[in-house]
Amino acid sequence: MQLIASLDPDSESGPITTIQPTETLQPESCLASPLLSVPPEIIAEIFLHFLPSYPEPPPVVAPLLLSRICRHWRQIALSTPLLWRAIHMPLREHELPEARARKLNLLDTWLSRSGDCSLSISLHYILHRAFNSESSPTVSQFLDAIVRHASRWEYLDLHMPFEDLSIIQGDMPRLRDLTFGPCELPKNDDPAVFQLFDCAPQLTKVVLTECFVPLVIPLPWSQITHLKGLCLYAHECGELLSAATNLVHCIMALCGGSDVPIPPIPPHLHIRTLILHVVEETQISLDVLLDRITLPALCTLRFTEHAVSRNGPLTAVGYLLSRSQCTLEDLFVDDASLPESAYRRALLSVRTITLRGPTTIA
Repeated sequence: MQLIASLDPDSESGPITTIQPTETLQPESCLASPLLSVPPEIIAEIFLHFLPSYPEPPPVVAPLLLSRICRHWRQIALSTPLLWRAIHMPLREHELPEARARKLNLLDTWLSRSGDCSLSISLHYILHRAFNSESSPTVSQFLDAIVRHASRWEYLDLHMPFEDLSIIQGDMPRLRDLTFGPCELPKNDDPAVFQLFDCAPQLTKVVLTECFVPLVIPLPWSQITHLKGLCLYAHECGELLSAATNLVHCIMALCGGSDVPIPPIPPHLHIRTLILHVVEETQISLDVLLDRITLPALCTLRFTEHAVSRNGPLTAVGYLLSRSQCTLEDLFVDDASLPESAYRRALLSVRTITLRGPTTIA
């Protein structure tokens, strides 16, 4: 039997509207199918291998397809909560009210079918302005839908309007990995301060998106061990290094200077990996951080060569290693112009030196 699936052309996620066989099987043929003798738990395991590895969310069409092949498979799919534990939901510009309503219904369906499983949720609001339709579900309704399941969040990727962030509340005992930030900067000079993730004791990995403002969205920094900031001012980098005292791996992209001075940064005892970049076309120098940090546990350092200007990269790195009294094992230099021999002469104690061409933050 060959199956033909018809997808909804107006839906980005492609929900299935019809699935029909190309030929009609007699009941006797169905009963004779060897698939019917396979235990449901084996079929459920096969279904799980049809999807990307958790926590990566599958295309929305994938679990829906499995639930619409036949009545037997549908029953298995609907009784397998692991199939529904990860979802990515984009909310797009100029979205029709019926499309937005369909997505909200789909999100509710996904969450209800996931049972008590831990959740991987990616909810991205990528509009530049509010959707002006009284009949269209608002962004806050999508946030309300997932906040009702906050106790099951494990991986969370949120890109939401600043004014809706206060909705994010509740105990989050399973949350361990967070990608977070508003889709635009606050509109006033004195925005409200949000305490959002204080009840997430297992949260250790955080990615701060481009419009994240540490001053108004404090996180439980002292428990964070892995931090990536995609666009931070130099003084914000200093503040985070001072607050996140248990960091082990740190990636920071500097997006420019400001009038705010960098605060004193005490020696950081746990950082083993430090990656520093500057956002493309930004003129700020990495010297402002390299000259102020002391990292006695540092094993891996990566930086962009042209962004170290005052004393030159060889001197700046040499001073950092001398001040930190660390044993640097691996040095990676992006946008390198100096030859490897120059680095090896200046940094004799470094075991591995790798020079790379232009790159982006990873």
